[in-house]
Amino acid sequence: MVRYNPHRAWRQKLLDECILKNRTRILAFKSAPDAPTSMLPQFDEPIRPQKKQQRQISKEPERVLDAHGMLDEDGLNLLDWGSKNVLAIALGDKVCLWDDANKSTKVLLEAVEGSGPITSISWSPDSTVLAVALGNSVLALVDPATGQDVNVTEDDENLTPVLSLAWRSNSILTAGRSDGTVVDYDFRKDDTSICFYNGHRRGVCSLKWSDNKAVFGERRA
Repeated sequence: MVRYNPHRAWRQKLLDECILKNRTRILAFKSAPDAPTSMLPQFDEPIRPQKKQQRQISKEPERVLDAHGMLDEDGLNLLDWGSKNVLAIALGDKVCLWDDANKSTKVLLEAVEGSGPITSISWSPDSTVLAVALGNSVLALVDPATGQDVNVTEDDENLTPVLSLAWRSNSILTAGRSDGTVVDYDFRKDDTSICFYNGHRRGVCSLKWSDNKAVFGERRA
């Protein structure tokens, strides 16, 4: 005989109403809700990396300048653009300037007889002076406004011609000569030659300082 327990019946009724809510199962499994369309991966088009925009360089020259008299020597540096957009051109014993702003041309200087031809030219970083190397090994700093020499190194018959020039600053100029000598010149000093780089066996026909001016690169003849 099974005895009726009112307390057990009461607890079962309380469990059904408050916790199970009159459900026979505690766990109920339902299908997951549909994900929004914007969150689903899209495979309609393949993902391609964006192409970098390439610079278009015209195959036709913008302007052609006649430069009669320019020496046909690969080891010489006879052209240089200044920071003020003025092109310096060495034509034999002459240096000419072409100003892009007004499209004008003028003769800046002409070497005296026996001192030419001009072997290298280079604008200072601020374009206030133009360095000109002459065939007799002399270096001259020329004012582009007047064509007058600002400073000139002494003529030394023991020095070989300068093939390349590179400014280390607005005051220090580096010159590479045909015998392989590389020299720093500081035109603020009485003795302008301040540093010699020896050891080259061939002429230095190209010079370029690094951005931090710590080292320079060169090309030999």
